[in-house]
Amino acid sequence: MSMARNIYPSGHFIIAEILLGIANIRNEQGMYDESLELYQQAVTMLMNYYSPAHLDIVHFLNCIGDVQLHGKVDYEKAFDVYQQALTMLETYYPSYSPHIANCLNRIGNVKKAQNQNNEALDYYNLALKLQKDYFSSDHIQLTTTIINIAHIFFIQGNYDDSL
Repeated sequence: MSMARNIYPSGHFIIAEILLGIANIRNEQGMYDESLELYQQAVTMLMNYYSPAHLDIVHFLNCIGDVQLHGKVDYEKAFDVYQQALTMLETYYPSYSPHIANCLNRIGNVKKAQNQNNEALDYYNLALKLQKDYFSSDHIQLTTTIINIAHIFFIQGNYDDSL
């Protein structure tokens, strides 16, 4: 990191990418607070380096949401961060259906974790609609969304629908 700081100006996207790598390692080590701090530093750098709605920022926000959801188990913060990423995509990249669907799936995962299964199902169905318009029927992202929907049906006892 110190070498990169000597080569690149403060806030350069390369430094943000290095922070992302370190944050990913800290996340895998269970050091969630440090991971979140590094992700947030990277987001701040990218917002100053790029426009405030660059796709890299959306990616980093999703990383923050993932740590909040899976590591910290803070559903409200995860929801807020994913919603921020979704709003950026819908505002600046409305034709990026796969990215929007990805955010919708992530929000659905938050709702499922909160046992808000009907809301989760709504988000998953929105994601599925976008994915069907964009991907072939055997694409992995479409399959993942269908599995998410089937899991909600299973949780609700709608076994026939889950099949």
